[in-house]
Amino acid sequence: MRVGTVVLAAAGLAMVPTLAQEAAAASNGVAMNVDVTGATSDVTGCSDRSCTWTVTANVTAVNLTSGTLSYSSVSYAVDWEDSTNQKSGVVDNITVLHPGTPALKAGDTLSGTTVYQGVQVSFQLPRGATDGNLDVTITTSGGSGSGDAPFLSGGAPLPVSAIGALGAGVLVGGVLVVRSRRSSRRAHQAA
Repeated sequence: MRVGTVVLAAAGLAMVPTLAQEAAAASNGVAMNVDVTGATSDVTGCSDRSCTWTVTANVTAVNLTSGTLSYSSVSYAVDWEDSTNQKSGVVDNITVLHPGTPALKAGDTLSGTTVYQGVQVSFQLPRGATDGNLDVTITTSGGSGSGDAPFLSGGAPLPVSAIGALGAGVLVGGVLVVRSRRSSRRAHQAA
């Protein structure tokens, strides 16, 4: 009976979580949260098969632990789809043109929340890509976090620039004016 008690006691001790396990459980096992927002994009050139894109975004990193996290790596990837050919893929050959302000890079530490403004990257996508998301992954001493933001949807870069929206508004407004005039003429001729 004594042996059984010792075995049960040992099993019970093995089930008691450590403080690190409790901290991980409190944040669902995630040490940090990464959010990518405000992605803007430009096509800087195209060949027969691919186009070079430049995407600028803001990256927010939030430490979900009570300690300080050290960035061991920062990586970027782009997932894309081509709706006409039903193709998709992931591009991980990304060039960092500007690491943001402050600079988002390996070796940084995070104790609270940091917003990296104006992170700018460049990469190539197949010419027929119609949808794309920029993914940023930060790996730390306590795990990793990632976030993504769309920069291409339905074949159009996001967000629509003010000039693009103005042009679309003028086009729609012009169509409505023409239709209104035609309807007015028909009504006047019928009377």
